[in-house]
Amino acid sequence: MTKKQSNSSGTASKLEFLVSHYYVPGELTREIYTKVAIHLSKQVKQDPPWLWNYVHQVHRGKLVPSKRFLTALELHYRKIVYPSNTTTTIRINFPPEVDGKAEKKRILNGLTPLERYHALAEKVDKKEPLK
Repeated sequence: MTKKQSNSSGTASKLEFLVSHYYVPGELTREIYTKVAIHLSKQVKQDPPWLWNYVHQVHRGKLVPSKRFLTALELHYRKIVYPSNTTTTIRINFPPEVDGKAEKKRILNGLTPLERYHALAEKVDKKEPLK
C-alpha cells in the first residue's frame, strides 16, 4: 500500500465518520453533506465555503482533496473524537520558590501561593470540582 492510498483511505474513513456523525434519518444526501461542508469550512475559515458536492465527490474518491480541506478534516475530526473536557483540563502553574518573602505574599484564605498549589493538586488527584 502506498502513502497516497493510505492517505486517501484515511481521508475516506474520517469523512465517513463525519457523515455518520451528522446523519439524521430521512435527510437527503445533499443536506448531510451540506452540514459537513459548513462545519469543515468554519474550521479553517474557508471563503467561499466548500459546497456539499465537493465534499461528496471527495468522499466518493472522485476528487483529490486540497491541502486546506485535509487540514479542516483533520482538525474537525479531532475536535469531535477528542473533545476537550473542561472539568479535567486545568492549568497549574509551578509553585513559586519558597523564600522569606512568602509570608508577605499571603492572599486568598490566608494561604501562600505554595499552599494554594498543593491544595489545588490535592483536588485534582481526588477529581473534585475546582472553584
